[in-house]
Amino acid sequence: MVELRLSERSRVGIGTFQPSDPKNQDISELIGHVDLGKITQYGEGHPLGYRFDGELQVANRGLIEYIEILKTDIKFHYVLITVAQEQLIKAPGFPQSYIDTVILSHTNETEFQKFKANKENEALHDRMYPVFVPYNLRLRDEVAIYRKLIERSEFHQKVHIAPFALEAAALFAVMSRLKPSSGGMEELKKAHYYNGEVVREKEKDPVNAKKLMLEGREKGEGLSGASPRFVMNALNISLGDAHGGCVNPVDIIRSLKHQFEHHIGFSDEDQVRFPQLLLGEKNSVLAEYRERARKEVNRAFLYAYEDQAQALFDNYMKHATAFCLRRKLVDPVTREEQEPDEKLMRSIEEMIGIPEGAKSEFRQGLFVFKSDALERGDSFDFKNYPPLQEAIEKKLIADLKNIVSLTLADRSRRDPKTAERKQEAVAKLLDRGYCPLCAEALLEFVGEMLRKEE
Repeated sequence: MVELRLSERSRVGIGTFQPSDPKNQDISELIGHVDLGKITQYGEGHPLGYRFDGELQVANRGLIEYIEILKTDIKFHYVLITVAQEQLIKAPGFPQSYIDTVILSHTNETEFQKFKANKENEALHDRMYPVFVPYNLRLRDEVAIYRKLIERSEFHQKVHIAPFALEAAALFAVMSRLKPSSGGMEELKKAHYYNGEVVREKEKDPVNAKKLMLEGREKGEGLSGASPRFVMNALNISLGDAHGGCVNPVDIIRSLKHQFEHHIGFSDEDQVRFPQLLLGEKNSVLAEYRERARKEVNRAFLYAYEDQAQALFDNYMKHATAFCLRRKLVDPVTREEQEPDEKLMRSIEEMIGIPEGAKSEFRQGLFVFKSDALERGDSFDFKNYPPLQEAIEKKLIADLKNIVSLTLADRSRRDPKTAERKQEAVAKLLDRGYCPLCAEALLEFVGEMLRKEE
């Protein structure tokens, strides 16, 4: 028994063939060649007078990687016809040799469609089994790709990456690869669905994420758009230019915008569409970051008010539970029975766009969620149900809006109370993964937004 270990580096069982200049490339790279030193000894046509060192012979009983197969000269494809159909290598003037291998080749979408449309290639069409490998369409996986590459680089220990910085890059990449859906869904919302996030809808019928993905696959979703290499080039620029050793989402967005000016290969349509996905006023990466930044800062200011948030939540749940059970509540002062406070409940529900006609369904869903949580023995507070958490936070934020605006937007204020509030917000941001630099940058970014709104 002989044990062989397949090794591409040692050229044992794994061959590699790549195209070069068609005028200089020789078919012998694939099928071997005559050994002039031995042909005089053994004579023409003798197997020992032939060197079986072509990539196909190396790959016998293994596999061959055929790099960019459609960029090679057509004569190299003719060899593959007999290899695929008859499992034979037919070297001119020598006996045919048997081959049992897997031919693994790859090419890009443009080359493939061009090859597919040419009827002269029908012989190869029948002998190919195409496997489409689209770009990644899930945000968290795209972030993992960038994080893995950065961790292997010299930037890993030198540069702090602010929260949402890599997410901003990944969001642009994924959105650029998506196709319009039949329901007219924006790329931003679609990207969140593909990421497995719960996206609130005002419509009654929930979105079928699986059906959405199948529709996208039929349209070739992921087979075009910005590649991870394009995004990594932008990330490298940001990481290399990191001032103070920190990169924030604005730096990433700026670098991606700069990349548009130095990249070839985008179609005219993409040249218009991609900047809009990155910098548009709505449904863009920048718009998403504005919303995310506002929430981060609001939560930083709200952390001292968590008791108020929980009290508001408890009050809402008391009235919503009574509404679902069709009960009345007893006034703690007068001891009289009264209907659930509709004004209180609607003031919170309107914060997240729950229309009047959907209020009953929303409350019933929340009641069921609460019952399931308590049955499992889980705690239930205002942080357990994201839609209601957002509603309560927005309600408190609306009440505290003047405090946040005065603290961030008004640069002329120098009183100790304002400075203390800002320092408390910075401290909370540091607990959430920010460094002093990106925390200050975030507060400045939101402050500038508030100044423009005023």
